[in-house]
Amino acid sequence: METEFNGNFNSEHNLFNGVTINGNAIFGTDRAPGDRDRSHTGEQVSWRKCLESLEFEDFWYKERKLQTPTPGTCEWLYETPEYLRWVEEHGLLLVRGNPGSGKSTLLKFAVERQLEAEAEAIPRDLVLRFFFHSSGANLHRSMEGFFRSLLHQLVEQDSGSKKSFYDLYHKRMVGETAKRRMSGDFRWHAAELRAIVETLVLNDKIAGEITIFVDAIDECLDQERAQLISFIRRLRGVGTERSNRPKIFLTCRLYPDESFMMDFNIRLEENNQDDIQRYVESELLITGEDMSDLIEFKNSLSLQTGGLFLWARLAVNRARMMSGQGFSLKYIGLQIFQCPRKLNELYNVLLQGIKDEELLEAGRLFQWVRFACRPLHLEELKIAMTLDLDGTSRSIHELENIKGPDHSMSDHQMKKRILHLGKGLIGITDSNLSHGRALVGFHHETVKDYIDTAGLQYLDSRLSREQGLAKTADLHIANTCISYLSSENLHSASEWGSKAGLRSKFFLYDYATSHWLDHAIQAELKEIGNFVKWPSSKALAAWVKLSRILKNRVKNGREEGTTLLHLAADHGLLSLAERIMPSPSKIPTQLRMLRSPVTEPMAQGIVYLWSLIVFLFISASRGAPSSTVGSSTVGKSDDLTAEIKPVTTAPGQSSQWPRINWSYNGSGVQREIVNARDARGRSALYRAAANGRLEMLRFLYSLGAELSLADRAGWTPIFAASRKGHFEVVKFLHSQGADLNIPNNEGWTPIFAASLNGNLEMVQFLHAQGADLKISDTEGWTPIFAASFNEHLEMVQFLHAQGGDLNIPNNEDWTPILNASKKGRLEVVKFLHAHGANIHMPGNNGCTPISIASRKGHLEIVKFLCTHGANVHTPNTDDWTPIFAASNRGHLDVVKLLLDNGAGVDVHTIDNKHCTPLHAASGKGYLDIVKLLYTYGSDIDINIPDDIGRTPVHTAAYAGHVEMVKFLCEKGANIRTFDHQHKTPLYSAAHWGHLEIVKYLYGHGADADIHTPTDIGRTPVYTACETGRIGIVKFLYEKGANLRTFDNQRKTPLYVAAHWGHLEIVKFLHSHEADTDIHTPTDIGRTPVYTACVTGNIEMVKFLHEKGANIRTFDHQHKTPLYVAAHRGYLDVIKFLHSHGADADIHTPTDIGRTPVYTACDTGHIEVVKFLYEKGANLHTFDQRHKTPLYVAAHGGHIEVVKYLCAHGADADIHTPTSDGITPVSAASRRGHVEIVDFLQSLGHDSHP
Repeated sequence: METEFNGNFNSEHNLFNGVTINGNAIFGTDRAPGDRDRSHTGEQVSWRKCLESLEFEDFWYKERKLQTPTPGTCEWLYETPEYLRWVEEHGLLLVRGNPGSGKSTLLKFAVERQLEAEAEAIPRDLVLRFFFHSSGANLHRSMEGFFRSLLHQLVEQDSGSKKSFYDLYHKRMVGETAKRRMSGDFRWHAAELRAIVETLVLNDKIAGEITIFVDAIDECLDQERAQLISFIRRLRGVGTERSNRPKIFLTCRLYPDESFMMDFNIRLEENNQDDIQRYVESELLITGEDMSDLIEFKNSLSLQTGGLFLWARLAVNRARMMSGQGFSLKYIGLQIFQCPRKLNELYNVLLQGIKDEELLEAGRLFQWVRFACRPLHLEELKIAMTLDLDGTSRSIHELENIKGPDHSMSDHQMKKRILHLGKGLIGITDSNLSHGRALVGFHHETVKDYIDTAGLQYLDSRLSREQGLAKTADLHIANTCISYLSSENLHSASEWGSKAGLRSKFFLYDYATSHWLDHAIQAELKEIGNFVKWPSSKALAAWVKLSRILKNRVKNGREEGTTLLHLAADHGLLSLAERIMPSPSKIPTQLRMLRSPVTEPMAQGIVYLWSLIVFLFISASRGAPSSTVGSSTVGKSDDLTAEIKPVTTAPGQSSQWPRINWSYNGSGVQREIVNARDARGRSALYRAAANGRLEMLRFLYSLGAELSLADRAGWTPIFAASRKGHFEVVKFLHSQGADLNIPNNEGWTPIFAASLNGNLEMVQFLHAQGADLKISDTEGWTPIFAASFNEHLEMVQFLHAQGGDLNIPNNEDWTPILNASKKGRLEVVKFLHAHGANIHMPGNNGCTPISIASRKGHLEIVKFLCTHGANVHTPNTDDWTPIFAASNRGHLDVVKLLLDNGAGVDVHTIDNKHCTPLHAASGKGYLDIVKLLYTYGSDIDINIPDDIGRTPVHTAAYAGHVEMVKFLCEKGANIRTFDHQHKTPLYSAAHWGHLEIVKYLYGHGADADIHTPTDIGRTPVYTACETGRIGIVKFLYEKGANLRTFDNQRKTPLYVAAHWGHLEIVKFLHSHEADTDIHTPTDIGRTPVYTACVTGNIEMVKFLHEKGANIRTFDHQHKTPLYVAAHRGYLDVIKFLHSHGADADIHTPTDIGRTPVYTACDTGHIEVVKFLYEKGANLHTFDQRHKTPLYVAAHGGHIEVVKYLCAHGADADIHTPTSDGITPVSAASRRGHVEIVDFLQSLGHDSHP
């Protein structure tokens, strides 16, 4: 089960156990430097996925929205003594200033200057930055977002950190057991991210300095600011010398007055007056005025600012506006200089300029900008405002395309409208700085503060509405989003759309899908939820599908089959649940009474009355007659019965709630209403229990919801509540008869889950109520085993006191003490040992407690076990002794301890891969361990190969550890050995880009190996060309390497360089004797220009063509360069080929009759299809199986291609069957492409697929 890392580096959740932070890495090749790690499972994850785990929307939002400083401003920073000393001495530089004084702009300026300087530096220093933004989404103001952003930048800039983080991500995604990944999407925890960032930033292997810029630390979440300060202090205080510390540049308001222990402090208002003067001089351009008067006006305005850049900007904007309206400079000065110096008062003056007839529209604008869950893009806000103010039912396409003063407008018009209504308080970013999408937000954080404290109240006073803008904001936003999601256009798109496609066609889709529920919940909490236009069941189903398309952009709970009652249960929205149930509005008093303890007769009477009302309601709605029979039967008809179940309460027991039993056609109205389950089999009651919603639980149970209805994983409501720690929910469920011992599909019971989570109070309660403590799950885990998994000493003690067996192993023969040793639980290990746990018993992999503790680096546990007689020589099933395991993971202190306890003889041990501890430490770069091992085992064979023929020096060269290579070479290592693939140390170093090692090996006797090929004919220069190592290519060429060699597939160095896109290497090869290889084909007929077309590298194609490459060649399948470019969708490559002599190839078929336009239709590249058709391509061609372009497009689900083909004469092919007799519409129907089937049938053809 996944547990948060708590900051303890001895914790299992510190993923740095065994990770090497050194050397370069290439991702996406056939092997990685860590492919001999015993924890490797063979399952690979992509680097792109690794980065995506850190990314979040609008990563650089605040930085992008900041205006570029006026030329000449901010330069003073580099002349201050504080800054100059900070550059030399490192540490913490803190810039403080009032709101609006320009702190963020100054920091952005410093960042950009630093990035410019580092662009030319070698080695490049690392520059990391983060701009806290309290008006942004949660990740823009939280420590999680802070650490994710810093880590993302770090791994993008430093190759060693990149490899380390990739290893960590892979370990989390692949190496975790099923129990630690029981549920939920992958997500890093903030404490875990902090540990990773600290470890990488403080890694002495990083070349160059690290500078960290952090803006507006006062805008960090209040409850997390202490963590931020702690992190900053941690970085500031490290290093034996000041110059070894990272440089940290912070900005902050004058409050909160945290104790930063800053090294250097700058007060902004004491330094920015000249900048304000330059800004006013540059931006305040007024024509037609006397120059001396204008100069005097500018000087006066500058002096009025009091160091507030924001005031200056607002004043300049107002002066320009008034000048444009024809007012004199004297009048402008009177108005400007009367403006309040305090920003709040100034903002109030600006809002007073809103006209009465525009108040409602302005109010809606401020609601969206202030209360949206994230900053909105311009096109999103445009549709939202149109839908909000329009209030009519339209299709989405109508809303997004209608024009006119009362409806939607162009983006340019919308910008002008926002600026006008916002009165300068709302700004819009440049779309060029925001990936082509302009963002709307408050100009400054002080504006948000003002809107919260006074702005909205002022607008409310003028609107004269009973409920203010702040209270109704979430209601209006929720209803707008729900209206948008209720569109039939979007419902249809949910069946086939992709995330990118939906965003491009439905501008508000992303926001409405992700956040309508957030706003609706807030409306419920503000007691105006009855005005929310909750979605219909159809709209809700579409929303679930749309949410799943967004994938990682949504929260859990978006399961198919989710109903409003499920959502109400998730969030404890009792009033919503009461409105959802049949006719609850008729008996609000009775329902409120049911939520309080009542006497049994009174409760049954209330339920009887309410049940009768509900029965009559349902009967009437179903058109069935009703009657009342019997004392306990409320109603009965031909198909419907409602009956109160009598309840008896034993003395001393909690009073049980009266229940209603429904029956309808054998399945039960009860099931239909309150026991409906989502796709994971979870009822509303289950979801209420899992989320700790006790009042909701009681309400649902009173309606007849089943207590023990398990989901598809076998989880019952009481199990879910136990796992989540909802004690009161567990007590209620038990008091109403829920079974405590029902296991889930993995054999877990509630007490098992509580034991793993360390919830002692829960375990004690469950045990007192009869829960079985000795039950084991399907993997043999007992509660005491689960408790030992985490640092739950009191839990272990309690379970042992109740008879828990300390030596019962799980299915893998792991005992609690072995598990605790692995996890670093020292106190648990001590307790288990003191009460008879066997410290010698191995698991099924042969690991004993001391061997697993040695591998994990738990020094104190190893020390304790050695003291109490643990065998330091016992190998595991891989023949790893404890010292081997510690050497492999780099735990120097553990290695020393083991050697001091008699493990010296084990330095010679060989594992089942024929590796020695020396191999393990050499390959990971642990030089101190290698030296120590060599000292204890001077007779050790330094040239012993492992099972694939690699010696320690080869392994070190492979991984890039130059000092290790030098040490081993000095001790007599043979540097001209080769492995089973005939790869030499020099070859491996060349492949992975270790130029310094290549030079060292060449200069120390391995010079001849620059010509030595591998078993498949690849030389060092070949592999350097393949992996893009231009420096190594040049060095090897200078030393005589042959650039015209080829491997056993007849691929030349120039070919592989062209394939992998290394243009600089291709140019070097072409100008250094390999020019003729641009024509050399591989054994399957592919030339360098052909493979460049396969990868879509247009610049490579252009270069090779300029040098004479034949672009009309073809391979052994008769595929031309133009054909493969069409197959991959590379339109720019196709256009180039077509315009440079390959135009005839648009008709050239492959050996099975497929033309370029055919393959473009098959792969769905609509723009390629259009281009080829315009150039004369035949749309009616077919391959040897008689498949037409229309057929393959329909089969592949490419609706746009199908429509285009039919519109350009290929509609006749609707009837054309393949050699198997299948038509296009039949193929689409078989693949489930409903939209294509409907379209083809709408043409009147083939109506019976």
